[in-house]
Formats: sequence, C-alpha cells, structure tokens
Amino acid sequence: AKWAGRRILLRFDAVFPAGRVYVNGHLLGEHLSGLTPVEYDVTDKVVPGQDALIAVRLLRKHKYLRMDMVRHGGEFGGLAQSAFLFATGACRVQDYHLVSEVDASLSRGTVRGSVRVRNLDTVPRIGAVEVTVADAAGKAIARSASRFVLIAGETRELPVELAVARPLLWNDEYPNLYTVAIAVQVKGQSTLHYAYRTGFRRLDLGPEGPRLNGRFIKFRGVNHLTFHPDHGLYTPREWLRRNLALMKKANVNTIRTHYLGPRCLAELCSEMGLYLVQELPIDWGTNYIHDPEWVGPALMRIEGGIRRDRHQPSVMVWAVGNENMPESQAVEAAGWNHLRIFHQLCKRLDPSRPTMFPPPGPANKITGIFELRVGDIADTHYSFNLAKEFLRTGRVKNPRSWEADFEEMTREEALQRGWSGVWFSSEYGIHNMHPDLLNAPYNSIIDDVREDIYSGKNSLQVAQDRLAREWGFMRAEPTCLGGAFFPWLCAGAGKGPEGNPW
Repeated sequence: AKWAGRRILLRFDAVFPAGRVYVNGHLLGEHLSGLTPVEYDVTDKVVPGQDALIAVRLLRKHKYLRMDMVRHGGEFGGLAQSAFLFATGACRVQDYHLVSEVDASLSRGTVRGSVRVRNLDTVPRIGAVEVTVADAAGKAIARSASRFVLIAGETRELPVELAVARPLLWNDEYPNLYTVAIAVQVKGQSTLHYAYRTGFRRLDLGPEGPRLNGRFIKFRGVNHLTFHPDHGLYTPREWLRRNLALMKKANVNTIRTHYLGPRCLAELCSEMGLYLVQELPIDWGTNYIHDPEWVGPALMRIEGGIRRDRHQPSVMVWAVGNENMPESQAVEAAGWNHLRIFHQLCKRLDPSRPTMFPPPGPANKITGIFELRVGDIADTHYSFNLAKEFLRTGRVKNPRSWEADFEEMTREEALQRGWSGVWFSSEYGIHNMHPDLLNAPYNSIIDDVREDIYSGKNSLQVAQDRLAREWGFMRAEPTCLGGAFFPWLCAGAGKGPEGNPW
C-alpha cells in the first residue's frame, strides 16, 4: 500500500531462452533474448496494496534462439537470474552513464558522464540530482549537484564531472573500489537513491604491448560457461564466489565469458580482482550474420549487455559474439558490414572500452584466422600459426567466408583501419575431455603440434605439454594481451541415478 502514487516497475535479469510476460492477465510483451535483462512499467496494471499475479511463459523455440548459445545451455530453462518489483517516484532517473577514468600520470581520477532524468507526472517538477563519490570507508571525496525543472513528460540529460585526487587504482591484486551514489530530490516526492561500486584504472593498448596502470599486463584467462550442476543457468552468488576463489588460487586473473554471464559475475570480479572479457551473445552466425532481419536482435543483445555492466571496473573488453563468419561469398559483404555496425554500437554505448571479435578456429580448408579486420584487439582461436606468421612477416591472409576466399592485410593497413596492435586468444587448449579419459590413450583436438599416439603419454601429460608450449608463446610475446584456456568447467546437469559426480 505504501507504493500508492508511485511508478511500479517489474524487472527480469534473465529469462532463458526467452519469455512472454503477463501481469494480472495482461500481456506486457515478449523478450526474445535469454541472457539480457528486460524491464516493464506495470503502474497501470496493478493496484498498490492488492495481490498481483505475474506469469512468465517460457518460449523454448523462437527464430533468434541460436544467438544465445543454447548449444551449451539447451537443457536449462527458466528464470535464470533475479526477478523483482520496485517502486520509484514519477520523476526519476531514466538512465545514467558515468565513466571512471584516471589520467596518464595516474594521479588524477575523474567520474564523468551524465544522468538522464524523466518526469512521468502530469505536472511540472522541480528538483536536483546530487552525485557523490565515496571511498572504501564511506567518506565522501567528491560531490556535484545539478538543479532541474521538467514539464510533464519531459526528459533531460544532466552532465556530471567529478575530480578525484590520487585515487587508489584498481587491478587484479589490489581491487580498490569506490562507491558512486546518485540522489534525486524532487519537491513532493521521496528522495530516490541509486548507487554502484566503481574503480579507477587505465588500460593502454598499442603496438608496443598492453599496459594496465602503466605496467605491462598479461591476461591469464579461462573460458567460463555459466552453469550450476543442479540449478542450470542460475548460479548462486556465494557458489560463484567459491568458483572465482579457486580460479585465483590457480593463478587465473581473467575470465572470458563464453556467453554473457550473470550480473553478479561482473560484480564479484570487480570485488575480488578478476579481469573480465565479457562476451555479448551473438553466437555462431554462419547462416544468419548477413541477414538484415537478425541485425535488430543482435543490437538488442549488445545494448542489454553493455548497459548492464558498463560501470563495472572488472569489464576490460567487450567480446562481440562468437565465431561469426559469413557462410559464402554471395553474402560476405553484408555479414562484414553488420559486424562493423555492431562495433559502432559498442563504441556509442561505451567509448571507454575496446572491442574484439572472436573468430572461428581451424576447419575444413581454413587453417586458422587472425581476426584484426574489425574491433580494437585482434583475436585467434586454437591455432597460433597465423599469429606467428603475422608477427614474422607483418602480413596475414584471412578468409572472408566459409568458402575460403582469402584476403591479405598488412600490419600497416590493420593499424590504419583502427587495430590497436594488441592481440588475444579467447580460446586455446580445447582439452575438455571427461575425467575418466585423463589416463586413456592420447586424445586432443586442433593442435599445431600433433603428438605421436605411440609416445606413451596419457591425455593429461599431452595437455600439460601443450599448455606449456602455447601459454609460453603468449607469455613471451609482448603484443599478446594473453589468452583464455577452454574451458574452466564443462556444462552438465545433475549427478544422475548412478551418483557419478561428473
């Protein structure tokens, strides 16, 4: 009953693989994206103080299903993340984007951006927005305020710029966090409060190599496929925290999400000190990346993922989809045009972070791809032959489609196009066999150096040798940001009736 006179909103952080949402029998809409959030204003569909019936019909099949990587999560379905109602004033924050940065001297931090306020009331509203930065002890160290007058239905963007002297920098070993608080004070309604944690860090990419806070950096990563053996795509926060703690004990400092992870993953990575290469869900687009009808659903997923996590200091790179290469020469021009559009939207939503476009690995006539034609960071999967050739000769031939029509690009052309000079391997290793096979005869996939099957080594020894060889190359190469071993865990549900924990 306390919500009378307020705007009431309903939010789902993830309905997998898609859902149609009803309140008291009224259809609010359908969200054909299983990994990104959706929010509805239900003010006119509910009565404060009375029960409301919320129903979600799961859509197990829809046209754009493949984008959300259901090949790894197809047996999971439902409300994979939080769902909740909340109430706000009629004059409220519609959106905000505040970028925390530190200058080249690493001594002056700024929180810069804007807060968008909207008046959904039927009368004009007068108010103010106050933004505060507080340190870990809760002490306010910077504050700004902006006054506004909004007529009914008006939206206004209020600029914000705060200076933070000598901020404690954020990295994997010292994840120093600050709190940004936004307070909206409007005459005639209760004060609205918003808050999030942020960190100050500086990632510089250039032909000499990547630097974080002035020091050369190497991402020691693993691929993380969100799942829980009993709960499916719902990963309880404390269970996930234990997973991340195990990663840190194993000397891992980076996660590449192989589909968009939950909101709490980015929050925990910021808190615990893990670098996040956050993948935006556009998966295996061979047969659709060229189709104009799929561009809108792709842009929706990019926007949903970036808006949700762009304030987290742990998010270092936006990885735009996974292994998206056009199927044929007939459609390749449209496919590459769409990938460039995706890059442009990422930059519009978050100009502060680099992008990369993870390519397919070796297959058929294609011996590998060193993807530096789009995005800020080049990427390669499973084979390092093309990366080594490029480093040796300054030029590389990549396929434009699965029909293996090749094009050559030089280092100078790539840099002029917008490549930073830095590269990464978002998938390498691919030794994800069943534990029962670790002592079986040699078994491996896509290896530049094939092991003699009569060498006497078991699969685990082969995997260790391969890890030393491939990681050793990435570790020694200064232009390499690092790599992500595939995978940390393989998705699989339940123990089964026989009690097998695998």
